Amino acid sequence: MDDDDKNLVLSDGPSTAPAVDTGSSSGVVNIDASSSVPVIDIHGDRRNVVTNLHGGCCDKIINVHGDSSNSVFNLHGDICDTIINVRGDSRNSAISVHGGSLNSMINIHGESRNSVISILGHSAITCINIYGDGHKSTINVQGSFESAINIHGDSSHSVINVLGGSYDWTISFHNGSRIWTVNGVRDDHRIRDSA
Repeated sequence: MDDDDKNLVLSDGPSTAPAVDTGSSSGVVNIDASSSVPVIDIHGDRRNVVTNLHGGCCDKIINVHGDSSNSVFNLHGDICDTIINVRGDSRNSAISVHGGSLNSMINIHGESRNSVISILGHSAITCINIYGDGHKSTINVQGSFESAINIHGDSSHSVINVLGGSYDWTISFHNGSRIWTVNGVRDDHRIRDSA
């Protein structure tokens, strides 16, 4: 993947799938993500909610709307050619992709202070974009290659952990993202600070 490709922000696409409304109460919500619908829109107040998407995701766009602060978002199974957009306030949240990620993108929009974003398992050609205020956040990546983390906005005092078996990574800081700690970076990882 070229460096230019790693900085692409893809469109949300048409909202052709029925919306999934988690409601305003706390609890656990389970969603079948393996269906054939191309777009999954999750609406509603998701504070203090655990959202589990089960099944592998391919050729999908998942949009999480509304306030999702203090919540947990788990995507189980492998994902490929998938875009995950987390919109609104996602402070104090945990967003985790369990399993592999191929040719996919995770976009965190809005404020994401004190959050943890993890890709667990083998990942390739995957891009994580952090927009807005991401102070004191943590990004964990394990067993990944030919991928990128783009930090947009002020996300100071945060940590990136590139864990075992990861290579050929590009980590880019934009617009004042100072005082980051990056662990596990080797010679084949490129760090760019354009702040």
